[in-house]
Amino acid sequence: MPSEVYVDGQFVPELTQEQMDANANVEAHRLASERAARREAFNNEIVDCIRCSDEIRRGSAYCGDWDAELYCESCYYEVADEIEAEQEEERCRDMGEHIRYYSYRPNSIFRDVDWGVEPNAVPTTSRTAQQGRLYMGFELEVECEHSRGSIADSLYEKANGWGARDARYGELVYLKEDGSLSNGFEIVTHPCSLDFYQEFFPWAAIEALREQDVTAWNSRSCGLHVHMSRDSFVDERHLWKFIVFVYKNPTEMIKFAGRNSSYARFERGNLLNFYDYDQNRFSSATYMSHAKGKTRNDDRYTAVNLQPVHTIELRFFRPSLRTKTVRAALEFCAAVHEYTNSVSTKEVLGGALKWPRFRAWVAGQAKYKVLDERIAERFDESDDY
Repeated sequence: MPSEVYVDGQFVPELTQEQMDANANVEAHRLASERAARREAFNNEIVDCIRCSDEIRRGSAYCGDWDAELYCESCYYEVADEIEAEQEEERCRDMGEHIRYYSYRPNSIFRDVDWGVEPNAVPTTSRTAQQGRLYMGFELEVECEHSRGSIADSLYEKANGWGARDARYGELVYLKEDGSLSNGFEIVTHPCSLDFYQEFFPWAAIEALREQDVTAWNSRSCGLHVHMSRDSFVDERHLWKFIVFVYKNPTEMIKFAGRNSSYARFERGNLLNFYDYDQNRFSSATYMSHAKGKTRNDDRYTAVNLQPVHTIELRFFRPSLRTKTVRAALEFCAAVHEYTNSVSTKEVLGGALKWPRFRAWVAGQAKYKVLDERIAERFDESDDY
């Protein structure tokens, strides 16, 4: 005989677990059926398209992300296309004619100086001497208070007007978006020799930005990166000495560059892939293995980024619209390139890759005058950028 329980003043048979489970299933089915019926009734409700007023089932209507209103299929896509066109038009007004998408990668035009042409040296796009010649391109990030499109268009025209007399010279500078910037753009140069930067580059076009509510030095989102042609290094030992020089003198690098940034770390482990996740062990990579191309840094936010195939990138410079600062960075790259090629292994063991030795060498090189003056400024505790 089943047990009983006292409920509401009377004894009733106590339900078994199977009976309770069965009752729960019935109740769940009932609730699900009610929800399905309500959902079907809701979806079958007739509503008007907010745009054309045609009657449509609510379940067949399209809800606009832009206003949460209901549309028929045709009107939804028409409005979506109109809004996209308006947004693109606004984006074009904001970016101007010459700010490209970040993915933009034009074919490089190499610039050098032919000193044999009289009466004046002229820029040339000749590729005959590219192999083994040091070419550099820089990326200078800037922020604009407003009207970045018009500022960029003006800069582009001025910077690329240098070769207007001869169409062969083509584009020298192009401009791109950058996700790290809030309302700015990135100024990117085609590869140039140091001679070209010193003699022909239109620095006045960039200097003019200082009068147009544009900032660089005082914007934490901005940086200055220099790419150097990888095949300009004589051999792997040359590249090894270059890398070692930068990483063995972090204090001086930071002081000269004007910043210590998480986007350009000097920690040795970041360059050498401190932990090898593929092998699940600590990495055994060395500066030489990187110089030989056997390994490359996984993290591009290193002082020297070796990820690019055709260049190496120095990322640690603080940007400036004072173009002497940018020129000093370019001369620094060229000077370290030349100096590390000139010192022997014996001299390296004797301390040749320490900053004081390099500093003394630069002072004796007339072609690095801007660099020499910049080092004096920075290491005399000057706050002038």
